[in-house]
Amino acid sequence: MNLILIILCYGVHAIGYVLTQREESRYGDNVPIFYSLRSVLDVFYTRPNAGRPDTQKILYAFENYCFSHFSKPLYKQRKPFIVVEGDHKTSIDIISRRLARRIGATLLQSVAKCLQPYKRVFPQGDPLRRAFYGLSMYAIAHKVKQVYNRYPVVTNGYWIEQSVFGIGNQFQTIEEIPPSGHPLYSWPDDLLKPDLIVYVTFPDNLHLTGTTRPPNAWKKRLEYIYRQILDPPVVILSTAPGFDNVTADIEDIVQERFAGKLDVNFLPNETI
Repeated sequence: MNLILIILCYGVHAIGYVLTQREESRYGDNVPIFYSLRSVLDVFYTRPNAGRPDTQKILYAFENYCFSHFSKPLYKQRKPFIVVEGDHKTSIDIISRRLARRIGATLLQSVAKCLQPYKRVFPQGDPLRRAFYGLSMYAIAHKVKQVYNRYPVVTNGYWIEQSVFGIGNQFQTIEEIPPSGHPLYSWPDDLLKPDLIVYVTFPDNLHLTGTTRPPNAWKKRLEYIYRQILDPPVVILSTAPGFDNVTADIEDIVQERFAGKLDVNFLPNETI
């Protein structure tokens, strides 16, 4: 078997991965969650994926465009890394953008800029689509490390979002979902952990379009899963009071938690 050696410049450390065999999710294939960069890359290098031109282009972009060749020193004090997630994409896009402006943060999208041209290559349900978003998480983590010595960073989606989706698909009722503290919720050892995750719910009665789906049939399940996650901490809010109010609430939480501890310099609390 051919050995594939990939050396990535990750922060100030060089990480080498030698892929000699398939690395399974630690909980098997029933819960499709990636717990390491190695397991993500393995999907791309498994036949027949390895020979596809689109996967080769994505891997080339990941290795050559997503990682800086120049490492910046890590300082004792830095700015916070905040993730905003939720059950309504448009709401999350609006709230994360407004939050970033209010606290003077760098905003990163859920797909890293270096991989944006390949965002729609893989269809829904394709394992390579999940692996693509896995690569993007590691690219985002590297970008955060390049920025958060100077500025806070806000992303609209990260590892928990992808993992909760997989858990929610596997367990169809709240009673089946593993409790808080279960290893299923363990954060990957090689992925930068955010300081705070905010999960924002969008009430069904705020939807303007009709739907045949029973109200909150899946939202309650996803919210329950988020409530089981203890590390990193998750704050759950609702958009019912309006985007401006929920954004202001998040800003207040960030200021309370990080203003002294992480030497954060905030902009005035103004409506944008």
